[in-house]
Amino acid sequence: MEKKNTLLKVVSIIMIVGSFLSIIVAVVPLITLIAVMSAVGEAGMAFLVVAAVLLALIGVVINLTAGILGIRHTTNPEKANTLILFGILSLIVAIISAAISIFTDQDQSIFVAAAGLVLPILYIYAASKNRVTADKVI
Repeated sequence: MEKKNTLLKVVSIIMIVGSFLSIIVAVVPLITLIAVMSAVGEAGMAFLVVAAVLLALIGVVINLTAGILGIRHTTNPEKANTLILFGILSLIVAIISAAISIFTDQDQSIFVAAAGLVLPILYIYAASKNRVTADKVI
C-alpha cells in the first residue's frame, strides 16, 4: 500500500485555487488596464504593465501545473524530481514577484513577499518527502 503525502495534496490544492484567483483578481484587470493605457497614449507605462501581466501569467501556469501534478502524484514517489522542479520554478517566480513588490515600496510589501514564498517552500519540502519515500522503497 502506497502512503499518501497529505501535505503535498493540501499545498497542491491551495496552489490550484490560488492560480484561479490570480487569474480573476490580477490578470483580467491588468489586461483591461493595458488596453486603457494604450488608448490614452501611455505606451511606456503599458509596457511595464505588460511585463507584470506576463510574469503573473507565467506564475499562474507554473503554480497550476505544480498543483495538478502534486495532486496526481501524491502516491507516486518516482515523480518526486518533477514535483521538486516545479516547486523550484514556483519559488523562482515568487522570489521575482517578492523583489518587485519590495522595490516598488508597496505598503506591507515585506509581509506580502514572505507570504508568497511560503507555498513554494512547503511544496518543495512535501515533494522532497516523496523522494525520501522512493529511496526507502528501493
